[in-house]
Amino acid sequence: MFKSKRKEEDHFLDLDDRLIVYENDGHTCEIYYVTEVNDEAVIAAGRAVVPKGDCDVRTSSEGRVWLYNAPKKHVHEVERLAQLEKSMVLQKITDYKPEPKENPNLDMKFWALAALLFVAIIAAAF
Repeated sequence: MFKSKRKEEDHFLDLDDRLIVYENDGHTCEIYYVTEVNDEAVIAAGRAVVPKGDCDVRTSSEGRVWLYNAPKKHVHEVERLAQLEKSMVLQKITDYKPEPKENPNLDMKFWALAALLFVAIIAAAF
């Protein structure tokens, strides 16, 4: 009996769910491992984001199977949405800027107290 080998990325996933996107026009399908399922969508990170309401759900010995029948234009839209989501996440990660630190030389309270102390020392000396 042969054992199937999973790709490296599959070992890092928490879910055993799969998403099967059928392309009606070309009679092909793509199978993705699902990374997240929320109230609105079934997400295979960086590959496909599909509306949850448009999917049929089946169960298998390894987990749920989400079936999405789509014409060719929907398949391209699903892939485009996944790439958009991936680029937005990457943009948020790379646009991180720490809060600017205040310049201590511009702290007027410090300089006012220093001047007052200086004047007090001069006045006490005479």
